[in-house]
Amino acid sequence: MSPNVLRWISLVALIWLQSINATNLNFPAYSSQLKEFLSISQFQLNYLSFASDAGKVLGFISGIAAVHLPLPLVLLAGGSLGFAGYGLQYLSIVKKMFTLPFYQIWGLSFLAGNSICWINTACFIVALNSFPVNRQVAVGIIMSYQGLGGKIYAEIVHTFFYSSQREAASGYLLLNSIVPLAAFS
Repeated sequence: MSPNVLRWISLVALIWLQSINATNLNFPAYSSQLKEFLSISQFQLNYLSFASDAGKVLGFISGIAAVHLPLPLVLLAGGSLGFAGYGLQYLSIVKKMFTLPFYQIWGLSFLAGNSICWINTACFIVALNSFPVNRQVAVGIIMSYQGLGGKIYAEIVHTFFYSSQREAASGYLLLNSIVPLAAFS
């Protein structure tokens, strides 16, 4: 296959990856139910939202890792961090398999927020390498599809998990934990 065809195939693959990697964009869709699940105040809910954003502060670690690791491993690391962060929240909050104090839920939100950095780093590197002349355009195009990912998650939740608001919230947590990791495996 010609290099020109491969770069366009990589762009389509990156769009697909960004479309299913909308985990940090759907927090508003389930935050009210999360507040109810945890019996926390709006102030504490704001702390959880902050934790997710604060996880991105350590995004430079994924950049360092991308220099030393193959990109599929960087993607796998991002999917695994999200699986751990959202998955343990799902098991604790929704399934009540174990009880975690608020600071540990905060830490899991931090971890889950960091996961997107790893996935974005791998996607950006592929886009930059595939389109050296039009780097900004390629990155802009793939980033714009994260918004579509939020809509994809919303449609899946409304189709399969929407018997109640509570079930919808659990659906978001479950999808956030499983979908990115399954896509990269």
